[in-house]
Amino acid sequence: MRFVVVAVVSLFLVSCFETEQSFTLNPDGSGKVRHVCVYQNVSLNGEDDQSEEGLKEAVAEVLKKSEGVDAWKDVEFKRLADGRIRFEGTAYFKDLGKLEINNQGMLKFRWKDGVLELAMDEDGDAGDEGKATGEKVNLQAERAKYQQAKPMMAAMLGGMKHKAGFKLPGKVAESTNFAKAADGGLELSFTGGRMIEVMDELVADDEWLTKRGFDSQEGPDFDDVMCGMLFGEEGPVRAKVAGGEPLFDYAAEVAVAKAEMAGLMKRLGEVPVAPPAAGQPLEEVRVVGVRLVDELDKKLDLRPFYQEAGLTLAVYARMAGSILDVTDDSRVEAAVASDGSSLLKSERDWDSQLRSARVAKTKDGVLFEVNLKAPGEGVTGIRELSGTLQYRVSGKTKEVDLGIASLTEGAKGAAMGATVTARDGEKRFSVKVKMRPDDLVGAWLVVGGEKRELRRAGYGSSNGVTTFTFEAEEALSDKAGVVMEVHDELRTFDVPFRLENIDLAGKPAK
Repeated sequence: MRFVVVAVVSLFLVSCFETEQSFTLNPDGSGKVRHVCVYQNVSLNGEDDQSEEGLKEAVAEVLKKSEGVDAWKDVEFKRLADGRIRFEGTAYFKDLGKLEINNQGMLKFRWKDGVLELAMDEDGDAGDEGKATGEKVNLQAERAKYQQAKPMMAAMLGGMKHKAGFKLPGKVAESTNFAKAADGGLELSFTGGRMIEVMDELVADDEWLTKRGFDSQEGPDFDDVMCGMLFGEEGPVRAKVAGGEPLFDYAAEVAVAKAEMAGLMKRLGEVPVAPPAAGQPLEEVRVVGVRLVDELDKKLDLRPFYQEAGLTLAVYARMAGSILDVTDDSRVEAAVASDGSSLLKSERDWDSQLRSARVAKTKDGVLFEVNLKAPGEGVTGIRELSGTLQYRVSGKTKEVDLGIASLTEGAKGAAMGATVTARDGEKRFSVKVKMRPDDLVGAWLVVGGEKRELRRAGYGSSNGVTTFTFEAEEALSDKAGVVMEVHDELRTFDVPFRLENIDLAGKPAK
């Protein structure tokens, strides 16, 4: 396991936390954990939202962004008197090694073939030889890097506490660095303050620093020496369990938890996605915003709102079901002013297209803009505004291997016209594919047969071709592939919209 001492975003999103976890494991690696965490939740701009809505959003974020969780059950939460959030819930997981509760823990574990261990890094190489490369280490420079990084480490780790206990499906045959719990299981405790003390000692040790070095971007690994200083025995944090039977029925309990989840998400303000729309009439159409710009004398070289003269209407349309996105073939076809004149800018496709279409979070509403000519003298409203909204729906999703064998710039894939267009630093790359941006559900890097989730860091799209920029958690390997989950069984529908007799503010004309 590595912690990132420059992860300012994580620091801002969740400040110091106190976490206690009680795991129950089955022989096959499935399990559940009663997770209790007290933490301070703040936004990226450093503001702490103390409202009830802010509390619900923070809890929903934990549930949605935690990885490796099949379902949550018995979730409780409240705002404490000091402003911090207390979150408690039971998470069910198929693989302990893939469990990661969003920004609420420093200890990550793995279970395989009866062995429970602290996961030291993505490859599980606990107690390896670290970052030594054979090059002579400049001890003074390494210590200077540590001192520069220490204030951020102290801010991230200072008040952090993490305790984990385990009920195991068999008898513990041997263990190192785990403590025996009162109920016969194992437990492990970690504090950020002690971690800083240990790092101070290790960075002052010439032999350790020469061997390990200090990476200000990633921080230290939990090697055998560090584990010994933190937990008591030099060596990995590991336990071997003999025999054993399942401690609970995973499938049965997950089924109950999933049934409970729908009510929980509704309680948190999450709206369930409706069944896909299929060309039914719109349920509602109304103007929700207006911008009217008159043209000034061009000699002044001034434009109100930095816009050309015209009338722009922001229109909200509520669909009969959920949709994926709105296509560029959506357009306004008639805009008749109260005096009978046309407000259409021209007959060109570009001028008639609906602009800035955005789908609601609930997936059953669309906000779009209609750009018209500025109304002439005496015009008091709009007699008719009509057109066609074209949208897409998805029947299911599928995974597609792009067929990229290398992440070097210019490398081409075998699917979806994929081409690697750029490498930006050690962790970012861009790939161009024949698809619309909303077609993408998720993406993974594939290294040695193992999938590692990629973060979408941006995109640019034109004419059905999109260039996505992705960011990996670890430095990229040239020899890696990319798998995307995309929407499949896409269908397109046209639905007309029409508004009649509205004033220039978009309200019903009197």
